[in-house]
This record gives sequence, structure tokens and C-alpha cells, in this order.
Amino acid sequence: MKRPLPTCSLLFILTLLVCQVAYGQNPPVFSQFFANPYQFNPSYVANNGYAEANLFYRRQWLGVDNTPTVGAVNIQAPVGRNVSLGLTAYNDKSILLSSTSVLATFGYRIRFAQAHNLNFGLSGGVGFNSFDYSSLENTNDPALANVSQNNTFVNGQFGFNYQFKNFNIGFALPRLFDSKPNSAQSFNEVKTSKFDNRFGSASYTFNLGAVKVCPYVIYRSIDQTQHQWEGLLQVTIKDVIWIGGSYRDGYGATGFIGLNLKGLLRIGYAYERPTGDIKSVAGGTHEIYMGARLSRNNREESIFAEKEVQDSVKAATAVAKKTTPSSKDTTTAAEAPPAKQDKAKRKNQEAINQPVTQQPITEVQQDANKTGEATKTTATPQEQAPAQKAPADEQIAEEHALGHYLILGVYQQAENAKKQLSKLREKGLNPAILYQSEKNYYYVYIYYSTNRQEVIDKWKIIRRQNQYFGAWIYTAVEK
Repeated sequence: MKRPLPTCSLLFILTLLVCQVAYGQNPPVFSQFFANPYQFNPSYVANNGYAEANLFYRRQWLGVDNTPTVGAVNIQAPVGRNVSLGLTAYNDKSILLSSTSVLATFGYRIRFAQAHNLNFGLSGGVGFNSFDYSSLENTNDPALANVSQNNTFVNGQFGFNYQFKNFNIGFALPRLFDSKPNSAQSFNEVKTSKFDNRFGSASYTFNLGAVKVCPYVIYRSIDQTQHQWEGLLQVTIKDVIWIGGSYRDGYGATGFIGLNLKGLLRIGYAYERPTGDIKSVAGGTHEIYMGARLSRNNREESIFAEKEVQDSVKAATAVAKKTTPSSKDTTTAAEAPPAKQDKAKRKNQEAINQPVTQQPITEVQQDANKTGEATKTTATPQEQAPAQKAPADEQIAEEHALGHYLILGVYQQAENAKKQLSKLREKGLNPAILYQSEKNYYYVYIYYSTNRQEVIDKWKIIRRQNQYFGAWIYTAVEK
């Protein structure tokens, strides 16, 4: 049974309530910022490139009744090359006040180069405040006349962040509107905030082999009455375990630990030691974090792979233009004089041995998601490259013949290459896998020939039929 608060405490409670109502329009403070920065700055929506869901729960000062508790959940996903969408909801309960907000987020990325971009995010939604009168002894007190038991307020946030390789800096305005939701009348006076509430962060990741070390500096300003700095250090081991700690000005030290389960599920825990007079009567603050990946493909990796494929296609096209005879030249090598025959023969030999520079696309499936019948390509190997050695798997050729290969995918793992092999066979093609020992990659190809021009012609056919846009030509030459 709840015990009503005495009237003598009412003035103090109302003063605290006004502050809490104002703070309730701001995103809640969590210790594990690095786990999901979108909760603090809308520009980080789907920052990792995956669709994901995240959950936070924080309970302050265990052992004391009616202590603050905060919970938050969000879902975020990339929906285009540069657009991301998100939805977040959080509840902040403190003493007599419970504040809930729901916001939708639109994010946009401006790309300069790989791992070099500028991101913007805008969130908008509504919030709900609920005041618990049952905890008061005298609910008819005149001081409560202008306090509405339930009210609604407009909520909005804006932020941006700039990334350059391992460096990131962000800034956010966590409260765009100043609606003063203490009463229904004041709610109607929605005004643009004076931007007295601000949030900033900066970080840099040091890659030390299997260990990553990332220091953060975080700044918060709340209604120009509270300016708070925080230093945080996160250490990640083999992308599986993270540990670290932080110190927040005015609050004290926090320690945290977490586990990354194959990139699909993340679990974290943080403990904050109480400071000040309350430490003698209250326990510490506990915080739990859980995050789950909801999509398989990573947008950033796919875009990078697409660029690599485009570069390889340009390289193949450039070589094709150099080696393809001009349409104005109707004289074949057989009809040319002996001197010209020798020159044409040498030119043809140079074309066969000319390699195409290609950076492999790791773990990105350049599969057929386009329309059209695969059997129309006629891209079946006429000169099958022999599998000279295959002790581990008869489907994979560890050594391959010199010549030219029409490649549809490159993988670091043999299992992923076999998956594409099966899918291509289902489409009526006759693919094969060759293993590049120097780079430790598995190439899936659908055509092989010692005549480079034949492979180029096959490549042009599938391009004209709008199939396999990621196809490129790999040339094996004698070393």
C-alpha cells in the first residue's frame, strides 16, 4: 500500500515536478551511449548500416522507494542509399511524474567517400505526462490548481554528425519545442525552444589488431541550468566483448561490460555508483542494454561493393575498347599482308594476357535479383577450366587454367560461394568456383575462355539483358 506524502513536502515536490516536466521533454540519460547513439542524437539513425532494434532500462538508487526509472526502445532501418527511418519511444518515471514520448525520425546521409560522410536527423512526435495524485495527502491544496493530472506536449529533435574514417563528432538539439506542459492552457502556447538544451559528442577509434580502443567526450546542457561533461572509454576485444567506464561530472563513475553474439545480438550492463549524501542510504544505479540486428545485408558494405564492381566494369570496358578492332577497319588478320599479320597476332596475344585490375568484393553476393530469363544469356562455359586439385571439396578448383573468367561473385568463405553456386544452377546456368590462393578468395564464374573477346561478348550480353550488373572479368596470367 502506498503511503501518501505529507503536505509539508508538497512545495518541494512541486518544485521538483516542474523541473522533471521540463527534463521529461529531453531524451533520457543512459550510460551506454556507444551502444546506440541514435537514442541521443537522431542523425545516428541506422548508423551501422543494418536494420536493428534496441532496448534500454535504467533503475536509479536501488533500496529507495519511488526512485527514477527509465526505459527506451527504438527500431531503425536504412530504406535507401542515403535515407534512414527510425521510431523511438521512452518512458521516464520520477517520484510523482511519469513522462512518455514517441517520435518518428527521418535521417539523410551526404557521402563524400567511403567512411567519410555527413549525416542529418530530424525527429517529431508527442509526449504524455501523468501526475500521480494518489501519493499526495491533500489533493485540494491550491498549489495544485494549475497542475493537470494528464497532459500532452509536442516533442521534436534535430541533430547532425560528421564522420571521417575513425573520427566522429555529433551535435543535437534534444528539444525543439518549448510547450511547458504543466497545464492544458500552457500546452496551447507551443513555441520554438531557445535551444537551451544541447547535446554534443566526439569520438575516435584506435584499431590495435584484435583490440579497438575508443575514447568519447560527451557534453549536455539542460535549460542553461545544468552543464555536464562526461568522459568515456570503451575497449572492444575481437568484436565480441566490450568493457570500459566513464566519469560524469556531478554524478560520479560508471563501469560497463557487454557481449556481441555473432553480430546478431548485443547485451550490455552498466553500474553507476551513487555520490553525495544519497550514497549512505541508497544502492547503485543499474542499467541493462539489449540490441538485435533485424537485417542480413549491410547497406554500407553493399554500396562499397557496388562501387568496386563499377570500377571493375569500367576497367573491363576500357580494355575491350583497346582490344576490339575499329568498325572502319574491314581487313581481317588473315587477309592482311604478312607484316600486318604478325602485328595483329602480337596485338591479339597482348589482349589475351592483359589482366584486369579488380579489388575483390568480400562477402557481398552479386546475385541475380533482376528480371529476365537466365537461360537467354547462353553464358555456359565452352572451355571448362580444369580442377587440377581439390582435396577439400570437389566443387572448388584450387588451381585454375590461364585465361579469362566471367565472375559473378567473390567471397572470403567457401560456404557463401557454394550458396551462390546453387542459386545460379537453379536458374539454369552452369557455374563453377575457382580459388585464388594469393588473396584467399573464392571466385564464382559462369564462363571461361582463353579468348578474351569471347568473354567480353558474353559480358555485354548479360549486361544488355539487365542481369548480373555486378559481373566482371578476371584474367589469370602466367607468373
